[in-house]
Amino acid sequence: MNCLHYAQVGDLELHYEAFTVNSAPTQQLIVYQAEPGSTSADALALLGSLSTGPVPGQGTTMGTD
Repeated sequence: MNCLHYAQVGDLELHYEAFTVNSAPTQQLIVYQAEPGSTSADALALLGSLSTGPVPGQGTTMGTD
């Protein structure tokens, strides 16, 4: 189990599993999941529903041609 903190929703207790990427053996895919019906599941759903926008003080290089 891993505990993460988000300012918008508070603490999340998440289970995680790591998968090896066969085409890139030095990389892994990490999947996090909250226990269904838990406070963390509710907070994770809320976090996913929040509108995303730029984070103050952080720029992005995506979409520049």
